[in-house]
Amino acid sequence: MTRLLLYALLLGWTVFLASALPDGFIVETVTSKAKGTTGLFAPHPSDNSKPPILLIVEKSGKVTLLENPDKSSDVKIILNLSGKICTDGERGLQSIAIHPDFKKNQFVYLFYSEFIEGCPDSLTEGTWNVVSRFVMDPITFELDYDSREEIWRTSRLRFNIHNGGAMAFGNDGKLYVTTGDSGRKSLSQPSDNTLGSVIRLNDDGSVPEDNPYTTSKGYEAYRCADTDGRVPATSKIGVCSEIFAHGFRNPFRIRMDPMETEKVRFSVGDVGGSHWEELSICGTDYAGLNYGWPNWEGPCRESSLTNCPIPNDDYAVEPYHYYEHRSTREGGAVAGSVFVPPGVWPDKYKFLFIDFIFLEIYNLIEDPGKECRTCTPPVSGYRNETFYQSIQEEDEHVNSARMVDMFFGPYKDTQALYVIRFGNHDTVLRIRYNGIVDNAPPIADFEVPDNTFVLGTVVPFDGSVSSDPDGDTLVYEWDFGDGNTSNETNPSHMFAEIGEYDVVLKVTDTLGQMQQKTRTIIIGIPPDVRIISPAEGDVFYVGEVLELQGEAYYHTGEKMVDIKLIWEVRKHHADHFHPFLDRRRGNNIALYPAPEPEDYHAATNSYLRIILLATDESGLTTQVERIVKPSLLNVNIESFPNGLDVMVDNFPVTTSQTAISWKAHDLRLEVEDQDPFIFKSWSDGNTDRERTVTLLKNDQTIQANFCKADQASCWNGNECCSEFCFQRVCRTETESPTSLPTFRPSTAEPSTTVPLLGEISIGTSPHHNTVVEVTKAPTAEASTPPIPSSEEPNLSTPSDIITTRKKSSFIASVFLSFVIAIFVLLIIPFMVFKTKQNKRRKQRDVTHKLTYHDSRFVDVEEVDNGTFDDCSFTHVNLMLDGDSDETSKDD
Repeated sequence: MTRLLLYALLLGWTVFLASALPDGFIVETVTSKAKGTTGLFAPHPSDNSKPPILLIVEKSGKVTLLENPDKSSDVKIILNLSGKICTDGERGLQSIAIHPDFKKNQFVYLFYSEFIEGCPDSLTEGTWNVVSRFVMDPITFELDYDSREEIWRTSRLRFNIHNGGAMAFGNDGKLYVTTGDSGRKSLSQPSDNTLGSVIRLNDDGSVPEDNPYTTSKGYEAYRCADTDGRVPATSKIGVCSEIFAHGFRNPFRIRMDPMETEKVRFSVGDVGGSHWEELSICGTDYAGLNYGWPNWEGPCRESSLTNCPIPNDDYAVEPYHYYEHRSTREGGAVAGSVFVPPGVWPDKYKFLFIDFIFLEIYNLIEDPGKECRTCTPPVSGYRNETFYQSIQEEDEHVNSARMVDMFFGPYKDTQALYVIRFGNHDTVLRIRYNGIVDNAPPIADFEVPDNTFVLGTVVPFDGSVSSDPDGDTLVYEWDFGDGNTSNETNPSHMFAEIGEYDVVLKVTDTLGQMQQKTRTIIIGIPPDVRIISPAEGDVFYVGEVLELQGEAYYHTGEKMVDIKLIWEVRKHHADHFHPFLDRRRGNNIALYPAPEPEDYHAATNSYLRIILLATDESGLTTQVERIVKPSLLNVNIESFPNGLDVMVDNFPVTTSQTAISWKAHDLRLEVEDQDPFIFKSWSDGNTDRERTVTLLKNDQTIQANFCKADQASCWNGNECCSEFCFQRVCRTETESPTSLPTFRPSTAEPSTTVPLLGEISIGTSPHHNTVVEVTKAPTAEASTPPIPSSEEPNLSTPSDIITTRKKSSFIASVFLSFVIAIFVLLIIPFMVFKTKQNKRRKQRDVTHKLTYHDSRFVDVEEVDNGTFDDCSFTHVNLMLDGDSDETSKDD
């Protein structure tokens, strides 16, 4: 067990280097007291003469207010939804919007995940996201939960990822909301649900009449928020009228273009999958269009850098900018973006966006000369120019430096860029342009002998380690966090009470550029904290219920009550993590279900981090952690013949390969025909091209069987399509010398169909009353019981099948040799006599036979050595009568 005190995590706050920004810009800390995911400025609700207020929302459910961020970093919590929302995975409080007439009505809109006990993942019984409207008290600023109005809701959520959740009002007065595909990509295209879409609503949640899929446009339309988030089951062609555009994976953030006044225009950052991140334009001119997912990712087909045809459908929208992931391990994740207001910054800065994984804010530069849509891989007509890079401090996880959103807001007599960081420190930053190009800002830092001291100790501080790149004289301003200050370079201070104190040093150069550094000093002895369960070395399987059990003791040895314990669980993937369990008080907490790997590559670099904190009455906190890794399994991915591609968890695998995955994971498999081979079945007889297989044992083999389209030769004694191979000839089951089962298409229930809106490459206009149908796979919802000890899937390995066939082939060969010997000794003399009789008979050079091909009988004039033109359901019965060359067929 690794024992870490909370102060160890608080030691290294970000130092903002001059090189992190272009000349003329400076970055400052607004506050470290609000952990946010997004925010915005709103007019002061009670006094128009006062500066706007800053609202920050936290994933855990808090809405935080900074009344005057120019002058104070103090915050006030005006709403706390903790315990009232689901916060597992990527769920939680996602975004905030204010009504265009906020000054008059004080309407505040929040998007969050509705609480259901256990926060289940299910399309029939799971939780959903809601948009609720609150009224802000103009005096206290508070939002009353009990008086909220839930104006809209999404479909139920299949998984706790890809949650979307951006909101913004357009200049048409309509509210635009984004939804992700909830981790099930097949939900993004059908129009019978509201996932993977941009939603357009009136300010009260009703559907605008001019939405693209309404009754007035000729559709059988439903407001799906009224029908459990989906079109009623009795309807086969219904659509959700809230949908404005669809085909998104995880449109995490949107940004309205403030320069566009005649119509609505906004940028959508859609987080990609395996290879691409993308930015797209949506708005008035894009109503009813299809943004491609899961058929497309960036400019290419899903999970590809090379299969990148240009869509042939006018209703398919390609991203205006796309860029590759740096590596499969690092990935990428487009986050918040902004349009730069004219005149605030130099003209070269027009549009900025964040990549959450790369820790960078990019200035998007138009570069049409390098655009190459037909290259492999394609190249965008824009390029990413680094504007700002967040710094990961030593001893801190990289997520503490990650940025999630940004927006412009007021600062004194101009505007500045406000950046929301994911971590615990410097969580709201301000980047402003001061025009100083020949002088870099100073670098603030200070040293202290330790970070924990007994009460009564005089603590020495050394600020001389601060510096200025230009050699300017620095002015020092200390705030010890207990009401005392100092202007010395190296002050000493004695704290009067036990507690934790945030000590801040600000240094200012001769041109007034200021930077600051913060460290936490602990006075007293913090608690002793231990994690009991999960135990050291424990591993988990997918769906398992883990118990969180721990204990904490005061420095006196007295045991602390359970309510003092605070748990948090993070699902780490490569160099970042996703929240899995937000902070929860108590003990003996059931953590379920244990997660699945995020994708194919995540299976080898993901784990759970269990965090336990305890805080005593003096405010002293200790944090301890434990890593719990998944139970790993090898999975053999095979095909017949070898060397073909199988999609495994949305990643193409060329057989034969051994993949690594997690025990009890439902491995997602998908195959396509690969010229000249046609998919026939899996090795267990399943004929679905898309399926899942639950992994219950190590070295499990999964094989996809294909048939060559233009030849029926038998390969290595294996089956030829749906028939048998005997003496290198395809035979039907009735002719086979063995009793092995054949691969036959399974009998399936009639499928249901749902309409697609503007389906790519179909050429159907969503503006006409035309419905394109697609077969929709049935949804299988299941609980997650413990792993059974037996009854594993019947996925026979190729060696099992081949061994059985070899035994049968050997017996058949011995029998055949015996028959041939008898034939030579007894039958040949008779045949010589018959041959003399047959010399008078007319010989034919060409044998005419009939084969069954593509549901039609076709004449095959020359059939060589029993090799047929097509092996699909082919059967020819050769007549052995020497007087006849007639060919009969099996119907």
